[in-house]
Amino acid sequence: MTHGVVAGPAWPVDGAPEPDDRRPERLAGRPARLGALTFVLAQAVLLFWWAARYPGLFSPDSLDHVWQATTGNWNTHHPVGYTALVWLSVQLTGGIGALTLVQTTALAAGLAYAVTGLRRVGGPAWGWVTAAVLVVALPPVGTFAVCVWKDVPFVICHVFLLGTMARLVAGRRSAETGAPAGIGGSGGGAGSGAGPWPDGRRTAARDAGTVARHSASARRAGRHTAAGARSLPKELFWALLAELTLICLFRQNGFVVVAIVGVLLAVLLRGAALRILLAGAVAATVALLTNWALLPALGVRDSESIVAYETFLADLAIGYAEDPAGFPAADLTLLAKVAPLAHWQRSASCYTVDPTVYHPDFDRRAAAAHRSELLSAWWRLVRRAPETILAARVCRSSIAWRPTPAGGLHANPTAWALPVYLERDERFQREEVLAVAYSRPLGERIGDVADVLYRRVGQPEWLLWRGAGWAYLAYLTIGLLAWRRRDRALLALATLSVGNQLSVLVFNHAQAARYMAAPFVLGVLLLPLLAARGPALPASGGRATGDPAAGGTEPPLRVTELTVVAEPGTAGSPPRPDLATALDPTVRALRPDATGWLPQSAATSQVEATEEAGLRAPPFGPAEWWTDSPDRAR
Repeated sequence: MTHGVVAGPAWPVDGAPEPDDRRPERLAGRPARLGALTFVLAQAVLLFWWAARYPGLFSPDSLDHVWQATTGNWNTHHPVGYTALVWLSVQLTGGIGALTLVQTTALAAGLAYAVTGLRRVGGPAWGWVTAAVLVVALPPVGTFAVCVWKDVPFVICHVFLLGTMARLVAGRRSAETGAPAGIGGSGGGAGSGAGPWPDGRRTAARDAGTVARHSASARRAGRHTAAGARSLPKELFWALLAELTLICLFRQNGFVVVAIVGVLLAVLLRGAALRILLAGAVAATVALLTNWALLPALGVRDSESIVAYETFLADLAIGYAEDPAGFPAADLTLLAKVAPLAHWQRSASCYTVDPTVYHPDFDRRAAAAHRSELLSAWWRLVRRAPETILAARVCRSSIAWRPTPAGGLHANPTAWALPVYLERDERFQREEVLAVAYSRPLGERIGDVADVLYRRVGQPEWLLWRGAGWAYLAYLTIGLLAWRRRDRALLALATLSVGNQLSVLVFNHAQAARYMAAPFVLGVLLLPLLAARGPALPASGGRATGDPAAGGTEPPLRVTELTVVAEPGTAGSPPRPDLATALDPTVRALRPDATGWLPQSAATSQVEATEEAGLRAPPFGPAEWWTDSPDRAR
């Protein structure tokens, strides 16, 4: 019998997996295949929704984008970046279908990117593909993807950003533990090869019984991996910068989301904090310079809109409805210049600003002209009745924190509501707008199928439309995994939902499902992490042994810079080397000969593994390995 040699731990191939080991699945070992399959399936489902709601779905905000793009009346009422995409689609194809098709393709690509990144963190490959296909098959998400809304690219950027965060977290964890990102519950990352070795190769020992130590290599690898855990790779930095910048450009509250996410990531990933904060600062600067310098230079006029102040005006209505006598005479006169006092009182609603600011009795031009005075009146109301304003803001942000229905939900627009929107505003009755703004399925049968799905899978509201519940489920999923692995860096995956929830808490106008669309999509997409296994990792990056005395499981054997040697069981075998000699760092290898076990030259090359039935080689890592109970029994 020949000697079997493993430069590292050995464990049975047919036994229970070592705590941090995942045998590569067919898809897990090939991230390109996993990503391609996810993209193809997700795109196929999204193409169904695109054909059923061709060329897209329109709300009043959508029609304003179309009006600006087709008539040349560009303004800053909505993000100009999305208006530019509408204009480009109309100019190149004469319609809006190309834009909505690109939105579906971008969402499918984002899901593929996110799935291949999250697979490195943990969870089964089939679970990630299923989650990606499931989320776009749901009518609230499928129809959302073909809406002519700025919110669609905003959510797509979040999906891509989740993939970048997953890569950053997985890379940091693999750097600290010494295992490749594609191994040991981290999934099959790029460059992981076909097997558990970084270069995908296995080599056999050339000299039977030769034991080669790799302590020097491990120490060098430890230095490199420690540095990797503290830094943010350039490719991830540029991806992070692009995603944060687009989030700022596609929605007005994107700045708030970026600020919250940036700060939380810097706290959770301290080694990369400076680069993360730099990316956030650059993203905000680019977006601000675009809005303040580039757009005016291009002739885009300021809309002088009061959209950013509508929540303050709704607060004034609630304050006046609750305590009319508390308003000074000067404030009452100011309110009367914008709308009759009776309108301020009867339109007060804590759930939405629409009854107050989108009513014929409300003069929006007068409100814009007296904007600063109205803000001063609001500050006086805050000082006079802070509890009233706080209660109004909490109520209005119900869509962000409340998983159950409240206040009437604004769902995605429908094809049959479009004629109503077109007739309500004379701007939308222009020929240029009518030529683009329509919704007719590419086939009657596919439209009927989509209608049936929308009716039957469109309820209940708490499950399929409100993102708050899915945000809480994401926190639970990520929190459990972080607790099991003792790795707080995993909490970075929850920062996107936190940023969205807090931004809606601060600035919200109505109970619109699209405001929480990103947490909804991310919450469904993160579900496979519930199946992710892994050991508890102490802060030092090692593995917790557990304490049997405290009721834990049997602690694994900790082996440091020790080579496992499978010796022949024949009579007359050379004596086993002394353990102290085997652990001596000056001994690079041991070689049997006729006289016994002798030290071999330090120049002996590292032996990665040998092929022996019942043994398999570990991932390359630092000089700290573990074996489980079956190993010790062998």
